[in-house]
Order: sequence, then C-alpha cells, then structure tokens
Amino acid sequence: MILGAIAAKTSTIQLLTIVTVLSILDPVRVAEDYATLDHLSGGRLEMIIGKGNDPRHYRLFGITEEEQWESLDERYHLLKRLWNEENVTWIGKYRTPLNNVTTQPRPFQQQIPIWHRSASSKISTELVVKSGEPIFSSNTFHPMEKYKELIEHYRERLAYYGHNPETAVVESGARGLYLANTTEEVIKGYRPYYDAYNHTEPAKYNQSPFVYR
Repeated sequence: MILGAIAAKTSTIQLLTIVTVLSILDPVRVAEDYATLDHLSGGRLEMIIGKGNDPRHYRLFGITEEEQWESLDERYHLLKRLWNEENVTWIGKYRTPLNNVTTQPRPFQQQIPIWHRSASSKISTELVVKSGEPIFSSNTFHPMEKYKELIEHYRERLAYYGHNPETAVVESGARGLYLANTTEEVIKGYRPYYDAYNHTEPAKYNQSPFVYR
C-alpha cells in the first residue's frame, strides 16, 4: 500500500520492498498485488523476498518455524510460474491446488526483478543460486563473519549451477540511512530509534554485534 502511494506521487525512482515475507503469504495474492503495483509504477518495481526474521509470525499463518524454508521455496516457485505462465495447474503443500489459473493483471515488466534477502542460513542462499538472482544480505543481525561465510557460499554455488560469480550482485544493509553534519549528531539523532528497535520482540532473536558506547 505504501509503495502504491509512492508510485502515484513519483515518476522515476525505483520502488523496492524491504522484504516481502513470502514464506507466509499466498503466491496468488502476491502475484496479482505486485503486478498491479508494477503497472501503477510503469515498471519501476523490484521485489525483495525472504522467510522473515521474527519466528513468532509463523504460527499466525499456519506454518511451523521448521517449515519456513520449505514454505518459502514452494511459494517462490509458484509465484514465478504465475508471473511467467498462463493457465497454471499446480499442487503443493502450503495452499489449495490451482487448476488452469491465470493471474490478473499480468506484470508490466517482462520480468519483475526479484532479490533474495538472507541473514542467517545457507539454506536461504541455496534457493537464490539456482535462479542466479541477486542477494540482499541483512548484515546487522549477526557478526560479520557469518555474512562473509554466506556470501562466499553464494558465489561458490552460483558457479556450481553454471552462473558467473564474477557478475554476481550482492547488496547489504539494514534499517535505512541516517544523515547529519557530524558523527555526534548522527549518534544523538539515530540512537533513540536504534535503541527502540533493539527493545522490540523481533530484535530479541538477533545477535547483533553493534552497540553504542
């Protein structure tokens, strides 16, 4: 909804989701909602998908924490089929079967770019490399060594699946950008937001090495 409002007020900037938690969403709804947004923006949409970072939300949508990767994998492949094919017939585990379904509208772009957000597991990076799609590393949740290992694994597996690791696209970051004239002003201005986030329930599951002194 927010990206739709932004699309209506802008004409050139790219629109990118923070993370679409596809492991708990219906791919049919995602296919149609985001294709609509793709049309509203004139093809300026890019999409980041992931399994999510808060284990509490799985039970709200009928899956267990252990199923998060399997659920993401199944829903991702169904989403791709719905965008690339018409008259889709499909049977899976995490939604009712589809029989001869064509979602509407069709995407504005020939291919809506998909990024895969990965913060903690090689299972997530394994899903990315098969497609050769880019990865977005949420690199503030755990120590840097973990992200280095994940990105190295991503590049190695890209080569295994026949993609060129030299042209791999890897982005990293989390929780936006805060600007000020001096370091002191940045810390003073941003610290309340950072501290507030670190006291939320989702943050309790992270192992961020970053602390303010």
